[in-house]
Amino acid sequence: MTPTRITVWLAGLFGVISLWLLLRMGDTDVVRRPSAAAFMVGLCLWLLSPYAILVTAARFGKFRTVTWGAPSMLIIIGFYGNLAYADVNFHFWSKSDAQEALIYLAMPFVQNVVAVGSMGVLLAIGFWLDRRKR
Repeated sequence: MTPTRITVWLAGLFGVISLWLLLRMGDTDVVRRPSAAAFMVGLCLWLLSPYAILVTAARFGKFRTVTWGAPSMLIIIGFYGNLAYADVNFHFWSKSDAQEALIYLAMPFVQNVVAVGSMGVLLAIGFWLDRRKR
């Protein structure tokens, strides 16, 4: 199985779980307003953006460090993100408060930073290994 297929399957799995946990917290009466529905669509796209970055890296990566590093990073950020989303939904370790839904804004930012940063490091390592081979 290619790294792109692995990354796509993992991104689909983690994306569906993330979206389910997000929509589970939503209030259906509020989302019926057009502005709230537009916000939820944007939030869903924001939630899926780290997974899209890693799928793109696996698909268009030139070096093996990037193509095989993308599914590895996807497992790390997907598992950590979904664990945080599940904790907000089911309160395994945290207590319920008014700001708990902010995790859906902050966690994709952290995941994007980790994804882009790690792909940059893996690209530099791949470039260095390629140069060393020549």
